[in-house]
Amino acid sequence: MLRTLSIVVAIALADSINLSTIGPALVLAAGEHPRRRVLDFTLGILVVFFLGGSLLVLGPGQALLALLPHPSPTARYIVETVVGFGLILGALFWRRLRSRSAATRQHARSSPQTATKAKRRKHTAHSSEAAAARLEKAPFEAGAAIAAVELLSAAPYWAAIATIISARLHLWQELLLVAVYDVCFVLPLFGIVLVLTLGGDGATETLDRIRDRVEAHGPAIARGLALIAGTYVAVLGVTGLASGPRTRTRHAGLWSATRSRAGSSS
Repeated sequence: MLRTLSIVVAIALADSINLSTIGPALVLAAGEHPRRRVLDFTLGILVVFFLGGSLLVLGPGQALLALLPHPSPTARYIVETVVGFGLILGALFWRRLRSRSAATRQHARSSPQTATKAKRRKHTAHSSEAAAARLEKAPFEAGAAIAAVELLSAAPYWAAIATIISARLHLWQELLLVAVYDVCFVLPLFGIVLVLTLGGDGATETLDRIRDRVEAHGPAIARGLALIAGTYVAVLGVTGLASGPRTRTRHAGLWSATRSRAGSSS
């Protein structure tokens, strides 16, 4: 349980530096009733993420456990290794992708089509104002909608859930770990609420500085955290595979005995 918990927390903290959630929360923090709206926005994200993660655990996860009633811990270590190296490769690939995107934007800035660019900027500004108005009007729904979109491409979340399922825990423990991931994922949003609560009159200036730093360094921080989390998970998986068949067999026996006692007690 503790091993899987540490993996889930590591992946979730790396995934929490997410401009898709932090950006709208900072917009809400600059408007009316900021604390309540940021909390509503955060709750919307939590509800959708937990429901999505729970469905994955209860559906495909339990079906997989039914097909493999007495698996070897080797499968768990393989999953951890794949997840760890996947996070590392994802962070490195993201860096290359962002470099190409930056080069494309720079090329677009040097384009001579000034009138067209001015129209695009005006249209973008109008769209941003409309989006901000919708966000402030229904922050819970906005958070839920953003979370639903994020779930479609939430590779770190899927990786964490795969790790949870491969750990062969009791169902309540799996759901608890899903909840832990979700809470860790929105920790930056709770941080914004904390600044609004304790910052007083200087909260706005503090959040402005945070916004500038997140826009400038957020992707680099997220990439660094993903590399750290990936390395940690990969090391756990590789060392588990290298621990030898005797250790894996002993772990399998302990797990089977635990599940048998749980079944007989129920």
